[in-house]
Amino acid sequence: MKNVDKGFELIYFNLSHRRKFIRTIWITVFGLIFVPLISCILRDVKTPIFSVFTWLIIFELLIIVVGAIQAIYEYRKWQAETENQE
Repeated sequence: MKNVDKGFELIYFNLSHRRKFIRTIWITVFGLIFVPLISCILRDVKTPIFSVFTWLIIFELLIIVVGAIQAIYEYRKWQAETENQE
C-alpha cells in the first residue's frame, strides 16, 4: 500500500514522511499547550514524590525532546524520499 500524501488519513503509519513530519510538529505544539492546561487544573494536588509543577517540567521536557527527535527523523526520511524520486 502506498503512503497517503493527500487527503485525510487517520492512521499515522499510513502517511508519507512529509505528512508524518507535519503531524509530528502539530502534535508537539498541541502537547506543549495541553500539558500546562492540565497543570492549572491540578495545581494544588501533591504526589508522594514531586509536586504537579515538577511533573509539568518533566513532561514538557519529554515532549520537546521526543518531538524534536521524531521531527528530525521524519524530515530526513522525507528528504531522502524526495531525492530518490528525482
